[in-house]
Amino acid sequence: MRLVRIKLENWRGVESREIHFADGITLIEGPNEIGKTTIVEALLILIRELDSSKKQAVRAVMPVGKDVGSRVEAEIQSGDYHFVYAKTYNKTTATSLDILAPKKEQLTGREAHERVEQILNETVDLALWEGLLAEQGKSTAPAALKDSAGLAHALDEAAGTSASGQEDMDLFDAVRAEYRKYYTLKTGRPQFAALEQEAAQAIADRDAARQALAEVEQNADEQQRVQADVRRRKQALPELEARVKEHEKSWKAVGSLKQELELKASQLDAAAGQLAAADKAAAERKALIESIGRDEALLAKQRKQQEPLQHRADELHRKSESATLVAEDKRKRRNEARKCQETARNDLAYLEDQQKLAGAEQRKRSHRELSGKLKSASKTLHQVKIDAKGLEALRELDRRLELARQKRDLAATKVVVTAERELDVEIDGETLSLDSNDVAERTVAAAMDIRFPGVASLRIAPPHSAAELETEVSEAEADFRQALERYAVASLEEAVTQNEVRRSAQQQLKALKSKLDDLLGDETPEEIDELARSLRERSDAYREQRAAGTDLPENIAEARDLLATAEKALKEAEASVEEAREREAELRTEQAGADNELREAAQSVVAIGATLKERKARLAAAREETSDTDLDARIREGTGKQQALEAGVNDIRERLDALAPDAVETLYTNAAESLERAKKELASAAQKLAVLDDRLAQAQADGRFEALEAAERRSEELERDLDATRRRAAAAERLWHTINTHRDAARQAYVQPLKEAIERLGQIVFGPTFAIEIADDWTLESRFLDGTLLPFDDLSVGAKEQLGILTRLAAAQIVAEQGGVPLIIDDALGFSDPTRLDTMGAAISAAGKHCQIVILTCTPGRFSNVGSATTVQF
Repeated sequence: MRLVRIKLENWRGVESREIHFADGITLIEGPNEIGKTTIVEALLILIRELDSSKKQAVRAVMPVGKDVGSRVEAEIQSGDYHFVYAKTYNKTTATSLDILAPKKEQLTGREAHERVEQILNETVDLALWEGLLAEQGKSTAPAALKDSAGLAHALDEAAGTSASGQEDMDLFDAVRAEYRKYYTLKTGRPQFAALEQEAAQAIADRDAARQALAEVEQNADEQQRVQADVRRRKQALPELEARVKEHEKSWKAVGSLKQELELKASQLDAAAGQLAAADKAAAERKALIESIGRDEALLAKQRKQQEPLQHRADELHRKSESATLVAEDKRKRRNEARKCQETARNDLAYLEDQQKLAGAEQRKRSHRELSGKLKSASKTLHQVKIDAKGLEALRELDRRLELARQKRDLAATKVVVTAERELDVEIDGETLSLDSNDVAERTVAAAMDIRFPGVASLRIAPPHSAAELETEVSEAEADFRQALERYAVASLEEAVTQNEVRRSAQQQLKALKSKLDDLLGDETPEEIDELARSLRERSDAYREQRAAGTDLPENIAEARDLLATAEKALKEAEASVEEAREREAELRTEQAGADNELREAAQSVVAIGATLKERKARLAAAREETSDTDLDARIREGTGKQQALEAGVNDIRERLDALAPDAVETLYTNAAESLERAKKELASAAQKLAVLDDRLAQAQADGRFEALEAAERRSEELERDLDATRRRAAAAERLWHTINTHRDAARQAYVQPLKEAIERLGQIVFGPTFAIEIADDWTLESRFLDGTLLPFDDLSVGAKEQLGILTRLAAAQIVAEQGGVPLIIDDALGFSDPTRLDTMGAAISAAGKHCQIVILTCTPGRFSNVGSATTVQF
């Protein structure tokens, strides 16, 4: 198999790129994140995944922020086939295949995918190809070669046993085919589970047929039992019906007496109601007569008590009017004292406003002074660009530059020119005139030209690492200069000085802000200005509106004394007013009480008179309707009728109790329920009997006995087949394990060509003493070098990676005669020193003469020693 070219469109971050591969070594160089590993990913997805795949790895190749399909196209030669294979994933999916040789074909969709699988399975050992793949970050892992049939065949030929090896492969394939009839190759799980399930199902069918036949026998027994039960229940029905009729006759007699009792009881209730109404009318008439007598006595008493109340109410009215005049005079004096107190308070407020106004004017002057100083400190602070973080960054860049210079000087070559006579010498274009024994010394960090005019010229090129260190110094110097320009300083010392200036300005700014905060408090300068303006306007307005009768106090102390005197006078006046008001209120309360008592007495006389009149009218109306004599006669007649009805009710109750009505009702109800239950149970038994008759009739028609015989024959046949299959499977399993055991032993005989191929390449890298030991699974077990044997796991990461690459190169060389597979190495040898990179380059170049190799790297120059490579740069 050989890769001719690959083309990607809209694949992750790659918009469009096409790469053509050389027959030997193709070296693809480019920085990280440019899409080198994407080439390997796209090739593997193209071969493995259908265009309809929804796997995460496939969805991840769609470019971020674009709703487009991701397309990969590869031109491949494999065996006699030469074809172009393309797929588009995720959006507008498609698959196309153009076979150019040996016969032209064009296929699309799943048919194209399956055709490529057929071609590759026919011509390529895909297991070997994936085993040789050195993916990014996995180059230290050993190559998986054991399961490669192509490598095994190539090793057979290399060992000179290809004929017998082919025969062994035919035998191995035959045994494997026989084993695969019964077991899976990977897990060894049985393949005859369907036969086992079929045999188990046959046994279950046989058991079910036996159970069905047993159910018929059970139904026949149940039919006989139910028939006997139906006959028994039919015979019991006449006796139950006779018992119901007997108890029904007794229950009807009880019902007749209950109806007679209800009629008498209703007549008794009516007579009792009439008697109760007559008694109530007589009681109400008697109570009305007694109430009229009480009202006449109370009315006379109330009229006699009303006269002294009238005299007291008139006296209190005269005293209340006199108290009102006294209170009005004292309120006038209180209002005059209040005006004096208000004037004294306003004078004091005016003098206090004058004092506050003077303080506000002083704060305004102090604020202007501090604001000027604050602006000056802020200007100084803004002029300084350096801060503590920036100073630390400069120091870190200075340390980095110094460290880079030290590393460069340690790695750089020293050139010393000692003059044995007077001479001129040019070093990198600089002309030096040297006397005898003069010395000129230079450090070579990059390529240097030295010329002796008229004599000779020479060029000194330092190691690649020294040039890289010189580049590192240049980058560090550039970063340091940029930082100085960013912070507007000429040197690290000036940066320290400027930082101190910044710190001093910050401290001064902080102190001035604190003073301003103390001066302003919770107020702003505008609020202080507004306060001063308000105080001034209020003071001016007060002087204009103040009465001219009295002079202003001389100072705040005098104003406070005048205010205290006025407040004392006001307090005394208010106390006098309160005393007069309380006396006035007290007299008015007494007057209101006397008026209320007089009014209530008058109202009581009127109410009693109205009630007395209404009761006399009611008594006259009642006597007119029914006289006292007629009412007494109605009471005597009602009493006699009630007693006669009570005697009749008691007689009926005694006759009813003698029949025990509750017992009669219980017996009748129970007999009726028993008859009903017997009828329902008889119907249920008859229905059950009909079901059993139907089941038995169906059982006779469905041939359950014949079904049982057929199920038993099938289960016996399948059990015999399963036993035979298990015996054959056990034989195939034993043969498979036996041939694998001998095959693994045989492999050790022809793995020698792989060992020799690795050692040939390894001696290019490690020297003539290099040798290896290979384990049973064809992985490296140990390395021998300069008389020391080390297990593979104890080697350094760099050595493991180098041996992993060498193993893959050797395997790719061996299978190249049978068509081979391309070896892809992605970002490897990152742990190798310059010497090993040189020798590994030679080994790769030697292997590239026999097989196709694709190398991807993000480090230009790492594979510069691969002499036969074709370079593709991104």
